[in-house]
Amino acid sequence: MNRLAISVGWLAMIALPLGSVLVVGQEVPLRMTWSELPQLPDHLGLAGPFVGVHGDALIVAGGANFAEPVWENEKTWHDTIHVLVREGSEYRWSEGGRLSRPVAYGASVSTVDGVLCIGGNDASETFRDVFLLQFDPSTRQVQRIEYPSLPMPCAFGGAALLGDVVYLIAGQPGSTLDSATNEVWALDLAQRTNASTFHWTRRDPMPGPTRALPLVVGQHNASSSALYVISGRRQQGDAVEFLRDVWRFTPATHSWDRCEDVPRCVMGGSGVAVGSERVLVLGGDEGTHFHEVDRLRDKHPGFARETWLYHAPSDRWSPSGQVPVTQVTTNAVPWLGAIIIPSGEIRPRVRTPRITRVMVEVIEDE
Repeated sequence: MNRLAISVGWLAMIALPLGSVLVVGQEVPLRMTWSELPQLPDHLGLAGPFVGVHGDALIVAGGANFAEPVWENEKTWHDTIHVLVREGSEYRWSEGGRLSRPVAYGASVSTVDGVLCIGGNDASETFRDVFLLQFDPSTRQVQRIEYPSLPMPCAFGGAALLGDVVYLIAGQPGSTLDSATNEVWALDLAQRTNASTFHWTRRDPMPGPTRALPLVVGQHNASSSALYVISGRRQQGDAVEFLRDVWRFTPATHSWDRCEDVPRCVMGGSGVAVGSERVLVLGGDEGTHFHEVDRLRDKHPGFARETWLYHAPSDRWSPSGQVPVTQVTTNAVPWLGAIIIPSGEIRPRVRTPRITRVMVEVIEDE
């Protein structure tokens, strides 16, 4: 057995009631230890922020929320850049500057050069902007570097990095779900010093339905690196369809393949690669109460808490326990040996300042 772990040897954090859970799925023992880091300085929390890691800093920028009482106020978009760094055994938040305008619901990808922020929207417009956020540890400020704009506006899409190439998949260019697409755009970061070739290129569209709020994760499938596009939702006339389908894109062969459906819709959830062959889905909205929001309001129970583990070589999903609280419309990112789920929405109109930290360990056969 070859033990692959996302873990560190210290726990400078607050223990959650859930504690450590050992779950044995159909294929793999999985251990998840949950805890919290210091809460986001915005006490309301944020949905749809740009989230990523640059160097030793966790960056949470922009986002949207509702002032309390949430059912009596309109949504507000934000431009603050929050930065969390570790100092010894302590974690400290600071303000790293401001975005050029309030924005939320774009896609973001961590790169060695910074956090790439893609698209997004505000109350009246969907954007084509693409920019890099770089953290300077000496000043604790974040610098913005302009990157090539998208060929079309996009919000509620998903993005991932494979090698040097960033892929943006699906999302909606308009303000409503019926504008959602299955477009695929790629930006080769290796070309960033060459102005004539450094631009977004269109790839073959993803098969299957158009969608917003998919999970997009890069992982290895035993033969090559691939992108996995998981779940989401789309509009069919007056009806909203909650998707469970999963698609794999293999850049080496420029091919798309249908994979096993995720057991439940997990739109807006977080997905992250674990080990060398697996994808962990940390909750998501299954759509059960989607049409009851106005009736339930503060009685809404929140989103499904199940987590799911996908094994790429066997194309199989397994249950893997539960999250303490499901945080949707945010990104799960690896940071300092753990997976971080920063802020996000915990029920309609309600965000959380919670920064969830999960230590994940899997045991894989050699």
